[in-house]
Amino acid sequence: MLFTPESILAVRRTLFAQMQAGTLTREQLFQRALELDAFDAVSLIAMAQERFQAGDMPGAAEYCWRAASADPCRCEPWFKLAACLSGESQDLRNGVMELGARKALRDPKGLDQFKESFKSKPLAAHFTDGEEFLEVTAGQFGAMRSDEPEEVGQRLRPYRLVDDLLEDAEAGLAPELVDGIIADGARCGPMLIGVLRALATESLPGGDPAPVVASLALLGEIGDPAVLPELIECYTVDDEDIEDAAHWAVKRIAARRPEAPLDAVRRLVSTADAEQRCALAMVVGDVPPQPGKRDVLLSLLDGLAEFQNSERIELFIAVAIALSISEGAKGRELAWSLLSRYAAVLPKQTRADLREVCKLQEELLRIAPPQGDGAGMTVYDICGEAWEDDEDGDSVPAPVRRTVTPGRNDPCWCGSGKKYKKCHLESDEKSRRAPSRPEEG
Repeated sequence: MLFTPESILAVRRTLFAQMQAGTLTREQLFQRALELDAFDAVSLIAMAQERFQAGDMPGAAEYCWRAASADPCRCEPWFKLAACLSGESQDLRNGVMELGARKALRDPKGLDQFKESFKSKPLAAHFTDGEEFLEVTAGQFGAMRSDEPEEVGQRLRPYRLVDDLLEDAEAGLAPELVDGIIADGARCGPMLIGVLRALATESLPGGDPAPVVASLALLGEIGDPAVLPELIECYTVDDEDIEDAAHWAVKRIAARRPEAPLDAVRRLVSTADAEQRCALAMVVGDVPPQPGKRDVLLSLLDGLAEFQNSERIELFIAVAIALSISEGAKGRELAWSLLSRYAAVLPKQTRADLREVCKLQEELLRIAPPQGDGAGMTVYDICGEAWEDDEDGDSVPAPVRRTVTPGRNDPCWCGSGKKYKKCHLESDEKSRRAPSRPEEG
């Protein structure tokens, strides 16, 4: 779970009110919050502080390690961890401090958190140096890596790999870093999910989506089907690069485990709202043909009458698009029969929308075969360029040419399944505004 549902937010507000009223202690509050969401980094950090104040250093350290994995962008767990490791080697503590300083440098509030964590230490005399002091701290502890024992390097390796991802993602990851994360996928995977979670909790440094794009691609390449629910959540993020990377990752897992995405959709559909079901329709459209695919897709329309009129249209059209992508003309014929079946609960506008969708899909299939999002791209391409379209068009396959102009809220002509306004509208408008190139001769 990346995006906290309103039901959990409501329970958190109730718990907080109970703490203010004196019926819950602070520790009880955060314990119960973690029962709702075991990856709630704020509650994990708070529990580490509670255990630290109680003198339970091993307990505090355990919560710090969990927090560091749940959200790799935060520096607080690392500074608190450094204070909890009195029984560990100085080499490990140095490595922990380096990670904390590196993360603090990417956080506008990092210096304040550093000061708070070490306000009672002799280091306080250097706080006037500000950001420079953190840079020196990170540099000095980083220089000690060459002399640290192998067991310390191995213990910190996944944390350092993911921290390198956070540092380098905007400029592009080196192939060696990509290889390192994939090779240590079992340990890095939970932290890559943590990077996705940081997007949802707004703790991502600078709000830059590049680390999320790289993390999605790496999760797809690592190939653990257990991460599919989080990948699917990213289908609804209003960022084209993130959406495209999520599609690529699901397809990558489906290429090796075709049944896994369908199994994930089956588990999610009963509790999904209309928007989430639209995303699930795109997931089903992304998986290769296999028994049961159509049944899973049609199950998304169960309980259609329970949604608002506008939601019913969007969900029905999303299923129709997935049917068309999956089965071509046969899928469009099925969509029309479904329109008759659900006519009693669908607004009249649905017929016109379906007609336009079928027209666009037929035209797309006529002028070009389906390629899929990111066709031919590898994990190195995505991580190396953060999936940003090259202005000269050299790094991305040439797009299908548009022959029909859809409305803003219609499905895009390229067949991605996204609304035109969220896909090619901006680039099409730029093309129309651009001056014509003079003829040669």
